[in-house]
Amino acid sequence: MDRQAELTAEFSIDVRDAGWVRVPLRLGQAILLKEAEYEGSGEQLLEFENQQEGYVSWIRSEPGKAHKIKLKLLVPLTTIGGETQLTLNLPRAPLGKLDLLVAAASIQAKVSEGSELVQTEQTADGKTRLKALRIGGDFELAWHASDSHVANVPPCWRPPDSFWYGSMAGTSIPRPAWRCAVLAGVGRSTDSGCVCRLVPS
Repeated sequence: MDRQAELTAEFSIDVRDAGWVRVPLRLGQAILLKEAEYEGSGEQLLEFENQQEGYVSWIRSEPGKAHKIKLKLLVPLTTIGGETQLTLNLPRAPLGKLDLLVAAASIQAKVSEGSELVQTEQTADGKTRLKALRIGGDFELAWHASDSHVANVPPCWRPPDSFWYGSMAGTSIPRPAWRCAVLAGVGRSTDSGCVCRLVPS
């Protein structure tokens, strides 16, 4: 049985130009479970372009208006050598945050380059809460139980050099017609019982 996570991703977007503006939301690996929810004073159309580009929102409104889009998604989880990996292809939003609740009493976790794992907290009900900052672009979070041995994988695969325990200053890419200010969402793994929340600042 495939391991999957249900996520609700929320995007807060400032549109700077009049007319129809293309806003790439990415998340090409995710399956949309229901119609997108939109809050704003304009019009919004959502389409899926391809696996590489992912989802694209087309917004038409007056310049300077704020818009919110909520997507309920199903995202695959990967297990390699006893380690669970959550991979998200995200827009480069400098304010993106991740709050992940994993159904395990003690785990070790790492995030990809450009993001920062800022907190690991044990909860009263025997779970572990992970918090990460500056998530965006090709983001990966991996974790395994502290008392487990992560097996070596075959030589044809090796973890990317960008993986680490710690932090590094994030980067953002400016867009001429829009600014994705905040990425947020909640989710639950259908296999491991983890809950994922990406919260605005």
